[in-house]
Amino acid sequence: MLAKKSEVLGVFKKFRLLVQNESGEVISMLRIDGGGEYTSIEFNDFCLSNGINHKVTAPYTPQHNGISERNNKTLVNMMRRMLKQTHMPHYLWGEAAATSTYLINRSPTKKLQDKTLEEVWCGLKPSVMHLKVFGSLCFKQVPDQLRRKLDDKSQAMIMVGYHSIGCLIQIIRR
Repeated sequence: MLAKKSEVLGVFKKFRLLVQNESGEVISMLRIDGGGEYTSIEFNDFCLSNGINHKVTAPYTPQHNGISERNNKTLVNMMRRMLKQTHMPHYLWGEAAATSTYLINRSPTKKLQDKTLEEVWCGLKPSVMHLKVFGSLCFKQVPDQLRRKLDDKSQAMIMVGYHSIGCLIQIIRR
């Protein structure tokens, strides 16, 4: 997640490199909704110097970005449902967004003839054996060197995502 909109160009540059390195394809067109973070001089210059056709749709016309807007709506609906269902605070929207994206990328779609986005991108069918319910109780082991003889061997946590660094948060005792 971005802390500030000014980070967009740097993140886009990294994304572009990732796409090129992993797929061997180049980004030739980028259609955006006219948000200020995408229309800066630096962003336009970067697109021009890298052969990216940078199209800006009319403001307040999400229908011009149909597929993106439908995907955003699906993502936001999943995030909202995850947070409401588990009674989680709204500040965890980023974790809910990342988890929703993770699940969407591992869900089969009719458009891809029952393949997943992850499968098409990587060439391998993803495993779903590790999936857990967002907001469910889980336990993190406390290493021997960090506890005393009678201390608990695990710490109660709430599962909020599948990030490589283990996105878990502590249960807040009331």
